[in-house]
Amino acid sequence: MLRHFVNIRQSTSGGDNTLLRGRTRGGDGPDPFENVHGAGYRGVYDFADPDSSVFVISTGQSGHFLSRHYDDLAQLWRRGEYIPMSLDRDLARAAAVGVTVLHPAGE
Repeated sequence: MLRHFVNIRQSTSGGDNTLLRGRTRGGDGPDPFENVHGAGYRGVYDFADPDSSVFVISTGQSGHFLSRHYDDLAQLWRRGEYIPMSLDRDLARAAAVGVTVLHPAGE
Protein backbone atom coordinates (compact mmCIF):
# COMPACT_ATOMS: atom_id res chain seq x y z
CA MET A 1 0.00 0.00 0.00
CA LEU A 2 2.83 2.44 0.76
CA ARG A 3 4.19 2.14 -2.77
CA HIS A 4 1.46 4.56 -3.89
CA PHE A 5 2.81 7.22 -1.50
CA VAL A 6 6.57 6.71 -1.77
CA ASN A 7 6.94 6.41 -5.52
CA ILE A 8 8.13 9.44 -7.47
CA ARG A 9 7.45 8.84 -11.15
CA GLN A 10 8.34 10.96 -14.13
CA SER A 11 9.01 10.43 -17.79
CA THR A 12 11.85 11.95 -19.78
CA SER A 13 12.49 12.46 -23.45
CA GLY A 14 14.98 10.35 -25.36
CA GLY A 15 15.60 6.66 -25.06
CA ASP A 16 18.09 3.98 -24.13
CA ASN A 17 20.45 4.92 -26.98
CA THR A 18 20.76 8.63 -26.10
CA LEU A 19 23.02 10.46 -23.70
CA LEU A 20 20.08 11.80 -21.77
CA ARG A 21 19.18 10.70 -18.26
CA GLY A 22 18.89 6.98 -17.69
CA ARG A 23 17.55 3.67 -18.85
CA THR A 24 13.88 3.65 -19.84
CA ARG A 25 11.31 0.90 -20.28
CA GLY A 26 11.10 1.55 -24.03
CA GLY A 27 8.46 -0.14 -26.13
CA ASP A 28 5.00 1.08 -27.06
CA GLY A 29 3.27 1.00 -23.65
CA PRO A 30 1.54 3.96 -22.02
CA ASP A 31 4.84 5.27 -20.53
CA PRO A 32 7.60 4.25 -22.97
CA PHE A 33 10.05 6.83 -21.59
CA GLU A 34 9.53 6.10 -17.90
CA ASN A 35 12.91 5.85 -16.20
CA VAL A 36 13.70 2.41 -14.84
CA HIS A 37 16.89 3.69 -13.25
CA GLY A 38 19.29 6.54 -13.71
CA ALA A 39 21.61 8.89 -11.90
CA GLY A 40 19.94 9.94 -8.66
CA TYR A 41 22.55 12.67 -8.14
CA ARG A 42 24.14 14.83 -10.82
CA GLY A 43 26.85 17.32 -10.04
CA VAL A 44 29.10 19.54 -12.14
CA TYR A 45 32.16 20.72 -10.25
CA ASP A 46 34.36 23.64 -11.21
CA PHE A 47 37.69 23.04 -9.49
CA ALA A 48 39.01 26.45 -10.57
CA ASP A 49 35.99 28.18 -9.00
CA PRO A 50 34.23 25.80 -6.57
CA ASP A 51 31.45 28.34 -5.93
CA SER A 52 30.39 27.94 -9.58
CA SER A 53 29.60 24.24 -9.03
CA VAL A 54 26.01 22.97 -9.41
CA PHE A 55 24.04 19.86 -8.43
CA VAL A 56 20.59 18.28 -8.43
CA ILE A 57 19.04 15.11 -7.01
CA SER A 58 16.20 13.17 -8.62
CA THR A 59 13.83 13.29 -5.68
CA GLY A 60 13.83 16.02 -3.08
CA GLN A 61 15.58 17.34 -0.02
CA SER A 62 13.60 15.07 2.32
CA GLY A 63 13.25 11.31 2.41
CA HIS A 64 9.89 11.54 4.18
CA PHE A 65 6.83 11.35 1.92
CA LEU A 66 4.79 13.67 4.17
CA SER A 67 7.37 16.46 3.89
CA ARG A 68 6.83 19.31 1.41
CA HIS A 69 10.44 18.70 0.36
CA TYR A 70 9.86 15.02 -0.54
CA ASP A 71 9.95 15.61 -4.31
CA ASP A 72 10.74 19.30 -4.60
CA LEU A 73 13.80 18.77 -6.83
CA ALA A 74 12.32 16.10 -9.12
CA GLN A 75 11.13 18.48 -11.84
CA LEU A 76 14.48 20.30 -11.91
CA TRP A 77 16.21 16.92 -12.36
CA ARG A 78 13.81 15.95 -15.16
CA ARG A 79 14.42 19.21 -17.04
CA GLY A 80 18.20 18.92 -16.65
CA GLU A 81 18.41 21.98 -14.43
CA TYR A 82 20.73 22.43 -11.46
CA ILE A 83 21.02 24.22 -8.13
CA PRO A 84 24.14 26.27 -7.37
CA MET A 85 26.31 25.10 -4.51
CA SER A 86 28.89 27.01 -2.55
CA LEU A 87 31.67 26.25 -0.11
CA ASP A 88 31.13 29.64 1.50
CA ARG A 89 29.71 28.84 4.96
CA ASP A 90 28.23 32.31 5.46
CA LEU A 91 26.41 32.17 2.12
CA ALA A 92 24.96 28.75 2.94
CA ARG A 93 23.79 29.90 6.37
CA ALA A 94 22.23 33.07 4.94
CA ALA A 95 19.74 30.99 2.94
CA ALA A 96 19.23 28.29 5.58
CA VAL A 97 15.83 27.56 7.06
CA GLY A 98 17.42 25.86 10.05
CA VAL A 99 20.48 23.99 11.25
CA THR A 100 20.66 20.33 12.23
CA VAL A 101 23.50 19.29 14.53
CA LEU A 102 24.36 15.60 14.87
CA HIS A 103 26.31 14.29 17.85
CA PRO A 104 27.79 10.78 18.01
CA ALA A 105 26.40 8.44 20.67
CA GLY A 106 28.12 8.79 24.02
CA GLU A 107 29.04 12.41 23.55
